[in-house]
Amino acid sequence: AKRTMCMRQELLAETGGVLHQLGASLPRMQNAMAAFLAGGKRIRARLLLAVGGSGQSINRERLVRYATFVELIHAAGLCHDDIVDGSSTRRGRASMAAAHGVPAAAAGGLYLMARALELVAGEEARIRAIVADAAWRAARGQAREMTDLYREDVSIEDYLRRCSDKTASLFELAAQLGAVASGVSLHDEKATATFGRHVGLAFQLADDLRDIVGGPLLGRERGTDIREGVYTLPILLTLSERREGWTALRSGLRRARLYRRQPDVDACCDIVDRNGSLHASARILHRHLADAAATSRRIGGSLGEALGVFAGDLADGVGEITGGGQ
Repeated sequence: AKRTMCMRQELLAETGGVLHQLGASLPRMQNAMAAFLAGGKRIRARLLLAVGGSGQSINRERLVRYATFVELIHAAGLCHDDIVDGSSTRRGRASMAAAHGVPAAAAGGLYLMARALELVAGEEARIRAIVADAAWRAARGQAREMTDLYREDVSIEDYLRRCSDKTASLFELAAQLGAVASGVSLHDEKATATFGRHVGLAFQLADDLRDIVGGPLLGRERGTDIREGVYTLPILLTLSERREGWTALRSGLRRARLYRRQPDVDACCDIVDRNGSLHASARILHRHLADAAATSRRIGGSLGEALGVFAGDLADGVGEITGGGQ
C-alpha cells in the first residue's frame, strides 16, 4: 500500500510537471499561465490516478497523459467561469480575467482546451466518445447555470441534474479514464464512473455549503454565489419547501441583486442556516458519499479499496463544514 501511494504521488508530480511545461509554452503569458496551472488540489487527477494506479499493470505514460487532460479541461472551465462570473480572485490570487483582462483569459481558456484535446486525439474511438460526452455535459451544465441565474423557481431535481452535468461529469470522466488505463472489466469501468459521479456531486454540494458558511477558516467570502445570482441547494430548499423565513429570503435575494451589499447577503445565509436547509443539504451530500462508498464495496479488490479510501478522504475533507452530519 505504501509503495502504491508513493507511485501515485510520483505520477501526480509528473502530471504537475507536464502542466507547468504546457503553461510555460503559451506566448506572452508564460508566467501567468504556469502560475495558474500550479494552483488547485488536483482532486480530479488524484481520482484518476487512484483508479488507474490500482491495476495489475501500470501504464505511467497513459495515466499522466489522462491526468493532465482532465486538469487542463478543468482549468479551461475555470477561465471561462471567471469571465462569466466576473470573479476577481481564483485560488487565493487574482483571476486570469482580473489580472490580464477578459480577452487574454478567453484566449488562455481556448489554449488550455486545445492542448487538452491534443492529448487524447490519437485515442481509440470509444475513448474519444467518452471524452466528447463529458465535454458536452459540462457545457450543457454551464449553459443551464447561466440561464438559471437569479431564478428562484429552479426545482431541486433540476439543480442536482445541472450539478451532475457541470461538475460531476468531469469527476465521472476522470474515474472512467483511470479505469480504462488500468484495464478493468467493462462492468467495473461503468461502476467506477458511477462512483465518480457520486463523488463529483458531493464535491459540488460541499462547495455550496462552504459558500453559505464562508469565513477566513474556509478561505472564502460568504455568499459569493448569492451575489452572482447562482442559487444553490440550501437556498433552493428553503424556497421550494417554503421553509421558515422563505419570504424574507426572497426579499433578501432581491435586495442583494439590486444593491450587492454584504449585510443583505449575510442575512440570506443566516436564514438558510437557522431553518435547517444547511443541514438538509449536508444530508444529501453525505448520501452521495455513502453511495460512492457502497459502489466501491461492490467493486471490491484493489480498485474497490482505492475508491473506498478516496471517498473516505473526501468525507474527512468536508467534515469541517458539515460537522460530519448524516
